Amino acid sequence: RELEQIAVYYDRSAIAQDGLPAQLDFSRIDVRQPTGAFHPKTILLIVQDPEEEIDGVIYEGAKSLLIGILSANLTRAGWWENVEVCHFEEIKEKSEDDSRCPFRDDLFYLMKRIRAISLPDQDHSALDQINEFLKKDVSKEQYDRASTKGRFYTRIFCGQSDLSKWFGELKLGRKDWNLEIISPYFDSEGARPLNEIIDAVTPKEVRVHLPKDAEGNPLVTEDVFGSIHDSSYWARLPAEILRRGSSGSGEKFADRRVHAKVYRFWRKHGGDILLVGSPNLTTPAFNRATSGNLEAAFLVDVSDMGFPQRWWLQVSEESPENFLEELPSEDEGVTESVIDFILSFDWQSRSASYRVDGSFRETIDICEVSGNLIHRIQNPTIDKWVPLPPEVSQQIEAILRSTSFLLIRSQNTEWRILMREENMAHRPSLVARLTPEEILEYWSLLSSEQKAAFIQRKLEALESLEGIQIGHRKTPLDGHTLFDRFAGLFHAFASLRRNIQEAIDQGRHRNAVALLYGNKFDSLPTLLKERLDNQGNDLVTCYLTFLCAKQLNQAIKRSNPDFVREYKDHSKELKCLMEEVSSLRATIMEFPEIDQEFLGWYETHFLKEAEPARSPV
Repeated sequence: RELEQIAVYYDRSAIAQDGLPAQLDFSRIDVRQPTGAFHPKTILLIVQDPEEEIDGVIYEGAKSLLIGILSANLTRAGWWENVEVCHFEEIKEKSEDDSRCPFRDDLFYLMKRIRAISLPDQDHSALDQINEFLKKDVSKEQYDRASTKGRFYTRIFCGQSDLSKWFGELKLGRKDWNLEIISPYFDSEGARPLNEIIDAVTPKEVRVHLPKDAEGNPLVTEDVFGSIHDSSYWARLPAEILRRGSSGSGEKFADRRVHAKVYRFWRKHGGDILLVGSPNLTTPAFNRATSGNLEAAFLVDVSDMGFPQRWWLQVSEESPENFLEELPSEDEGVTESVIDFILSFDWQSRSASYRVDGSFRETIDICEVSGNLIHRIQNPTIDKWVPLPPEVSQQIEAILRSTSFLLIRSQNTEWRILMREENMAHRPSLVARLTPEEILEYWSLLSSEQKAAFIQRKLEALESLEGIQIGHRKTPLDGHTLFDRFAGLFHAFASLRRNIQEAIDQGRHRNAVALLYGNKFDSLPTLLKERLDNQGNDLVTCYLTFLCAKQLNQAIKRSNPDFVREYKDHSKELKCLMEEVSSLRATIMEFPEIDQEFLGWYETHFLKEAEPARSPV
């Protein structure tokens, strides 16, 4: 919630099938690469230094664009378990560093291709910010050659041309290179991609990593093994890189899976160049983006990094016997979607809608993952979003509490889809339910570290020990004095107001909406609903809580009218809750000891903004 415009672009036919329900607020944008797979594993992140005060003047921090290209998919195996590879670069704004960026145009091309395979009316706000940064804040000067004094400039391959041809365009050939390749996948055309590289670069010697399963058997067919062996050596990575570790009992774990994609060109007496990223040693990966996969990889010259100039891969002399009958693919287990069908659910309006792109007119069944039919679409509308009936939306909302996947059936084929979820600030949080006192305490905490520790303690406190619930933690707001109850309440609301205002001022509207209008564990409406559920315990505290909320809402309206207008539709639930103030006041007035005239005076003055007293001149 602290970040704005987070988007993940993914191949709609290549999602992990064991995902949990979504909890993070980011845009999930499914794309289709018509000629192959959408395969880049790329991170583009704009960051900014903190503000700096010099001689009483506050200067805005400098911005940078971080670019990371990886072999790892956005999966647990990719980020925690496999042997993977990545490279990161930083582009600083030209006020800090006005040097030329050799891969600026490469980034423009990559973003252009991503837009081309998205929906025509897709919101690309995150890409727009990155595009704007590259256009306005980065030097536009270009390099007129690929290298200078024998050193190659950093570049990004993203399918501008065939990969082997791209190597030739960079003039990587005729350098007496040694070439070693790490790739977990090959294609049925065997050594064709490898031979294309050899023709373009003419290396002295070539070694290719041989992928193996847990039992040590090669993960290639006999034909592929033989065809690649004709022009290179099969080789292996050192055992220490593959080793996962061992258990306390001494039992050895299976080696880590090698999922890295590396092409290394090196010479003993100078020169070490790496291509690291997503391309496997396959024809679709080597083809240009308009006729194969969309890939991404950094070409980086590490000649002056001081790495030992020796082979990474050790030649394997063994002659395997147990080959695969069929060559594995990175797309294995992926079910191709018959049509471009997208489902979206809006947590603010609690409504679902669908969209079909193309000219498809067959019946479409929306089902639970178990196969139970939810809704049947006959003669679907094409190329526009269509709302689903309210009862279908309610059913989908219930399903989204446990999974973000649904099953689609059409033309005797079925496939899974990942639901798009909009306005996640209004999605009920899975964080354990907090008491009103705990919500107020959470608002009062100053740092993100304190808040993280609070949630961790709360989750630990809810764990059961042999079926016995751990007792309630005592908090500073559990006191029974007048000061404990009301000073803590007022302090918490002051902190909430400050956090909301800071979020608005810094453009983090996503976070401000979640705090003021959302349905998260620390949202204002959540506190008010919890107070109403427990008002019998302390009606006065409940009434004062609602007055604080009313005062806060009015203050935000006065100081941020544009924000309030922009997110007017998000405020409906808070408005309904605010109407409870009259009911609470009426209930308190029924008490015989209450002076009704005083209560009217008190509420009027409570809601006024107090002005700090001025010292007499």
